[in-house]
Amino acid sequence: MAAPGVGVRPIHDLAGEHHFNEVTFDSVFVPDDHVLGAVGGGWTQVTEQLALERGGVERVLSTYPLLAAALGAAGELGDGEAERTGEVLARLATLRAMAFDVAAEMDAGRAPVHEAAMLKDLGTTLEREVNELARTLLDTPVDPGAPGAEGLLAQGILAAPGFTIRGGTTEVLRTVISRGAVSARGSRPADDAGLGEVADQVLAGHGGEPGDDLPEIWHTVRDLGWTGVGVAETRGGEGGDPHDVVTIVEGLGRHQVSVPVAETILARRALAEAGRDVAGEVATVAVPQRGENVRLTADGRLHGTVSKVPWGRHAGHVVVLATLDSGQEALAEVRTGAAGLHWTPGANLAGEPRDTLRLDGTPATPLDGPGDVLAEAALLRAAALTGALAAALDQTVTHVTVREQFGRPLVKFQAVAQLVARMASELESARVAVRRATQALAEGHPDAWTRVAAARVITGRAATEGARIAHQLHAAMGITREHPLHLATRRLWSWRDEFGTARWWAGRLGRTFAERGPDRLWQWITE
Repeated sequence: MAAPGVGVRPIHDLAGEHHFNEVTFDSVFVPDDHVLGAVGGGWTQVTEQLALERGGVERVLSTYPLLAAALGAAGELGDGEAERTGEVLARLATLRAMAFDVAAEMDAGRAPVHEAAMLKDLGTTLEREVNELARTLLDTPVDPGAPGAEGLLAQGILAAPGFTIRGGTTEVLRTVISRGAVSARGSRPADDAGLGEVADQVLAGHGGEPGDDLPEIWHTVRDLGWTGVGVAETRGGEGGDPHDVVTIVEGLGRHQVSVPVAETILARRALAEAGRDVAGEVATVAVPQRGENVRLTADGRLHGTVSKVPWGRHAGHVVVLATLDSGQEALAEVRTGAAGLHWTPGANLAGEPRDTLRLDGTPATPLDGPGDVLAEAALLRAAALTGALAAALDQTVTHVTVREQFGRPLVKFQAVAQLVARMASELESARVAVRRATQALAEGHPDAWTRVAAARVITGRAATEGARIAHQLHAAMGITREHPLHLATRRLWSWRDEFGTARWWAGRLGRTFAERGPDRLWQWITE
């Protein structure tokens, strides 16, 4: 920098701090041994290195000190504050995992251009929202000279205009992302066991509107043993782990196939722990909604009502999450046809059976330990959401690349490409969140529910945004049942609220880490 012809002028940011310089070069001589790479290849090198700049974890964690300080100063959170906090924490942990993936790709010698652009785009939005969450929690005029959270908030507000500029503007990033989405159309992440490819082969062409009876594909997948995946072979199952179950359920969502595979797996896993097997039969789980309660009395009978039970009318066995007289939760099995058991038919927005179960002193078989059937069920809904969102994205990308306006494909218009990019980024974050939650359950992590909560928050958000964008880009064509888009979006609208809404999971997550404090929060984000 001391060479003749090099000029340096300091540039001060909005906070008055000096972090940048303007550097000018006036006929500066560069010796051969100072040339990096090949002469003329500088632009290629710079654009590839942007993945490093965009994909760094600092793009996600730059406002973390403010978040931790604001939570520490906020005291007890109200419902709305807990929900907003939980959503921010879920997104922060997911983006940190995405940054780790980008770093691993670069360490392997690859240039994850599209993944880094997604991380930067999503991270930019999160950084701004951390500022707004802190403003809500602190609820005070900002003094830039104040210590602690208030001073950090002042720094965050002054730094915010630069969030969308460093590493490439939002518009540039989304152009990069949309090109990647077009080139990746129809593809899916590879899995080590090849189970995803098998699922595609079996399920292709079998999606559609749910009917009154179980479709023929149900008998196919049952005979293939899919309802026993995740159940130990010694207990009558097919073996496999949560990753295999998630792969199957994601495939069902991707092909819009409505069958009670996930529910039967959940019930069989609970029954297997008690040494019971119901291979070949339909089974389901009944988890009370908010405001509902089912009591399991000392004489082994169930009293209460559970609404929106998946596939209830078709199930021969139902695993019910009940409450003991002591207040503890427990699982119990009831069989269809038992005394005091009544079904009232219902359906979700996708037309899938969601029936109301009434139990009037119904005899039940208690099962050992409640496990965490709610977390497992929520994870499988998150996996199904990811699959359905992938299908909606594929259809949307196909539409905007084939459909032309003013002599060119729709995707060539920046406004359209920007929306495709947002949809692709939401899908990628959903996949990462589901993968992390699945790993936590597979490892038997005692805090696995927090990962599931994050996955449900992320997939719920992705489902809402993805469905909205898909219909926006399909325009009038997409709001009829003549177009197959609704087979994906109606499932997205239905599944995002099943086994706990995204708001409920976010509130639970936000309260938990507000109580645990910053040290345990940091451990959770970075582990």
